[in-house]
Amino acid sequence: MAFEASDPEVLAQLAERGLGAAILPGAFAEARPERLRTIAINRPALRGRLAFAWRADGPSGPAGRALVERARGALGIGGA
Repeated sequence: MAFEASDPEVLAQLAERGLGAAILPGAFAEARPERLRTIAINRPALRGRLAFAWRADGPSGPAGRALVERARGALGIGGA
């Protein structure tokens, strides 16, 4: 099953429910610290502020875990 959305609120809700990871404006992710875990995306330099977010207790599926680990590697950020 695959989900796709363009509305940041919907993307945040999908990530909160463990239905994937999302790239969101930082404010959406930061407003949900108890429900989402985030990694700030700082490289390459962006015109806006983005955060890569997923369910606070971790991605529930193998694809989500793989995506988070790949993003961490690409961004040079260790595990949390």
